[in-house]
Amino acid sequence: MLNPFLLYMNAPHSPAASSLPIVIIGAGLTGSLLAIFLARRGYLVEVYEKRPDPRRHQAEEGRSINLALSHRGLKALQKMGLVEAVLQKAIPMRGRLVHSQEGDLTYMPYGKDQTEFINSISRIGLNQILLEQAENYPGIRFHFEARCHQVFLREGYIEILDTSTQEIKKVVGRCFFAADGAGSVVRQALAQQWPGYQSISEFLPHGYKELTFPPEAAGAFAMEPNALHIWPRGSFMLIALPNYDGSFTGTLFLAKEGPVSFDALPTPEAVTRFSKPISRMPSP
Repeated sequence: MLNPFLLYMNAPHSPAASSLPIVIIGAGLTGSLLAIFLARRGYLVEVYEKRPDPRRHQAEEGRSINLALSHRGLKALQKMGLVEAVLQKAIPMRGRLVHSQEGDLTYMPYGKDQTEFINSISRIGLNQILLEQAENYPGIRFHFEARCHQVFLREGYIEILDTSTQEIKKVVGRCFFAADGAGSVVRQALAQQWPGYQSISEFLPHGYKELTFPPEAAGAFAMEPNALHIWPRGSFMLIALPNYDGSFTGTLFLAKEGPVSFDALPTPEAVTRFSKPISRMPSP
């Protein structure tokens, strides 16, 4: 989970500010869990998220990576009493299973015995659990399809764009938490409006693409379920993490440009030719 950063744009302890809600920008894993923490302390919380509600709309495909949930994440969930609900949808992974190009398997355990493991869980699935739990608190309100449009640091408010109606409204808060991820609008505003603020973004030459490994016909896992599968291939890598429904979420990490890259895979035929030597297994 990305750490949010706090932005005070109104005096937090003034009488006027005390009646205002705390505003969180972003309802992903960080924003939704943070909302629960704050609501449990008695604060009113308003959360604005640019995407549709993932519980009611199909999530964006192709851009998800399963989470390997370990001690740090479980500790945060435990404080909110959510560990049991989350682990019911998680699959224990007790080690890595490395697939060589010749088809050999090498197992590398994560711990000293079978009691030490990390947990695979769908990022979207975890987000849905957190949103459901957050809505049990009357002090939390979520606003979906509500994009942070502009941030006015000196004036102490933000503008929210309703992406369905294209209407813009002014939002004033007691304070603001930016949990809007790598392309944070708030961070961009800080760089433009806050003297001395510095922000550096470096983009990797590699991108990634989500793949699905479906379960077998009877619903069983097609590979060892209690492992994180890895196909290391030098300049690129494929991984696969198990899901509660018997499938695996795969992620291909590959250069964006060059002879071995996403740009070099413009057609289904090119993808098929590329994928064959990954495992040295015949195509079905």
